[in-house]
Amino acid sequence: MPSNRLVRQLWLWDDESRRLRIRLAYEDHAIWVSRRASGELHFAIAAHQDPSRAQSAAYGFVIPCEPGIFEVLAFFNNGPTAIREMRSFWRGFLAHMREAGLTRGYATCAARLLLLYKRAGWEVAAETEIAGEARYLLTLRLDSGPVLKILNKYGIEYGEGDRYAVG
Repeated sequence: MPSNRLVRQLWLWDDESRRLRIRLAYEDHAIWVSRRASGELHFAIAAHQDPSRAQSAAYGFVIPCEPGIFEVLAFFNNGPTAIREMRSFWRGFLAHMREAGLTRGYATCAARLLLLYKRAGWEVAAETEIAGEARYLLTLRLDSGPVLKILNKYGIEYGEGDRYAVG
């Protein structure tokens, strides 16, 4: 578990309202969600397509300002889930981004999640330390390599309850 100091640095806190948010304004990103049959939120991904306003810049990382780039701002998994369900959700999200003409994604993660991202095809582009904790800038190509093969093999596999490009 990261120290309180690190969490305070990575997110914007509103102690009075007891809320926190990512560093990029909500109107600048889109949210993809999946709900369980009960209507309860299952997964959510927040992402945006403006590398000149990258959230990861607040951590000292640089994302290329070129066409086809997107940044994953946050991923949430609400409760226990099967890996198959999570893969299906991510596959649908990545296929949607590829259909939109995007070719490379970026994201940041902590050391404890690095192996999971690497197994999903993400590669480390840079590393830094914030408040004594390792943070990684990851990149994922959608136009070549193993992710493209997976997307071509399975296509878009929207799960029941998945909704994409909900802003």
